[in-house]
Amino acid sequence: EIQGDSLADKISGERNFLILEVGEGAGKKVEVVGFDEVWPLKADRMVFAPEPEAERQRVFNGDGAVGSKLLQMTREPFATVLLTYVQGPPAHPMFGGGARFDKSMFTSLREQLEKANFQVKEWDLNQEMPAAGADDPPQVLLILPPPEPSMMGARPDQPPQGFGPMHENRIREAIDEGTPAIFLTSWEYPRRFGPPAEYPLAP
Repeated sequence: EIQGDSLADKISGERNFLILEVGEGAGKKVEVVGFDEVWPLKADRMVFAPEPEAERQRVFNGDGAVGSKLLQMTREPFATVLLTYVQGPPAHPMFGGGARFDKSMFTSLREQLEKANFQVKEWDLNQEMPAAGADDPPQVLLILPPPEPSMMGARPDQPPQGFGPMHENRIREAIDEGTPAIFLTSWEYPRRFGPPAEYPLAP
């Protein structure tokens, strides 16, 4: 029996779906896992003419979809993942350029972490590290590839834009105080001319 409008809204338009029930009485929780979560479309290859959705293959993700939903219904978040980044310089209106990595590129990563029952927050290294609440789960830094320093568009009396010693020191201080950290290092296709760009945290 479907009780309440919110559950009816979740299954509206669904072809096939699973209803998960956890607990009893007043503590009972009900969630819906939709068809597209159990059978997501297979990612398109890099082709010039993508296949129509009706012709694309699907892959089975039922164990992951159901497991992540059950975790969210029955467990507190395992940890708080701090997406740690420096917002790089914007692209120049005439010459392009700008940061090769931007936090907006990691939307899917954030969604996957939340589905795996992690709380996700952000830390812009231009600001102080967000303080953890008394009841918050432990924090883990997920350090996104920092932008290379750039003088483009900067005035002579301003420091280079991008990643610098201040940001590195803030990362070091957080780690020295006991916060675990995972570094996402960058990669590039081989360049035909010139050396590859250096990962700013390589040393």
